[in-house]
Amino acid sequence: GSGKTTCQRILINKIDKTKKIIIDFNPWNYSNHTELIRDFFNTLEQEISKIYYTDSDSLFAKYVELVTPVLENSQ
Repeated sequence: GSGKTTCQRILINKIDKTKKIIIDFNPWNYSNHTELIRDFFNTLEQEISKIYYTDSDSLFAKYVELVTPVLENSQ
């Protein structure tokens, strides 16, 4: 209730969207770091691939594979 979403919407409406990718991602929907990181990079890859070609063996997937075990061990 402090206006974060309203501020976000105002900023998104003011941004010149040419040559910019705006990704809507809500980190509050996740119960642990592993899910959050995995879904963040999956969402990032999906949005970027709408504009730029990415192959299925992407750097995003490799990064998530490397980071996930580290996160799971740190919780």
